[in-house]
Amino acid sequence: MVFPKNNEELDKLFLQGRQPAISDFDGDQYYVDILTGLPSFRKLNHRKIFYTKGADYLGNNRVLGLFNFGYFQVGEARDEAMNVPVAELNYSQPKTSFIFYNMRDHIVEIEKKSEYLGRYYLKSGDALIFKGYFSLENCTNK
Repeated sequence: MVFPKNNEELDKLFLQGRQPAISDFDGDQYYVDILTGLPSFRKLNHRKIFYTKGADYLGNNRVLGLFNFGYFQVGEARDEAMNVPVAELNYSQPKTSFIFYNMRDHIVEIEKKSEYLGRYYLKSGDALIFKGYFSLENCTNK
């Protein structure tokens, strides 16, 4: 799927998405394409890798197939700005650099276990400040 690069169009698409089951991510890798707000590192093979540790669903970002950064825990949440249930990636984890520590990603499923749309936020106190959109595409679909 070719995602739009416009926040208004992406808002409409986000509202059409469904809350993914967090267990669906376990063991998968997804290409990341930043759609708005920041430059995309897709050409650097930016991926999110998901795994479990005990009962926890976790993951991290990777570029160039070598460098891991931005560790997160996966859970269920509600995107208050859009008023929809989402999967949330919470980056406030011990291994995460201070640069990413306050990030939160809210993800909806567009196509089952294949295509996802996410909104990324920075947490400031109790507030989440919207910064842009990204897409996830399952690496096994390429």
